[in-house]
Amino acid sequence: MESNKHSITSHSSVAVTQKAGHLNKPLPQMPMPLQRMLSKTPWLVSRSALSLTLNQMFKTELKEGALSFLEGKKVAVDISDGGLKFCLSLAGERLQVSPFNAGADLVLTGSVYAMMLLMSQQADADGLFFKRQLVSEGDTELGLFVKNFLESVDPEQSKIHQFSQKLGKNMLFAIDQKRKFWAQIKPH
Repeated sequence: MESNKHSITSHSSVAVTQKAGHLNKPLPQMPMPLQRMLSKTPWLVSRSALSLTLNQMFKTELKEGALSFLEGKKVAVDISDGGLKFCLSLAGERLQVSPFNAGADLVLTGSVYAMMLLMSQQADADGLFFKRQLVSEGDTELGLFVKNFLESVDPEQSKIHQFSQKLGKNMLFAIDQKRKFWAQIKPH
């Protein structure tokens, strides 16, 4: 197992993400009231919500065995500006959510905005890693499996995924509008 901090990149995808415009500027952070709310949410509530959401979102993929690369592995997720950290593993046909463990096989770190760009497929994963807006530490092969899996999810097959795409797009739009508003009223 390789244990290095790395970015998963390819030169051809960087140009695509730069054209999209999302990655040429720093990503906005989660609003402070939402950060506080998430950081104060009891772990059992967060775990239950994450487990239910992820298992529903990837129901088809779990039944088809598309997540079999997670067997015997742990992926830690750190949503840096949300105070939300957890681990994912596979148990049969279900994703298990457990407390964060920095010693997991793979640790993915990024802002909620970067994670939403990735999950809603509005930005190329390689570009997010290349720009260090998402950071992957640990097992390189597992990191590539996760990245390729997320890019392969067909939004047309999953109603939950379609909902997350719409929610993600709306939240990204709202965050961009807020940033533009504050940029206009700030004295230069």
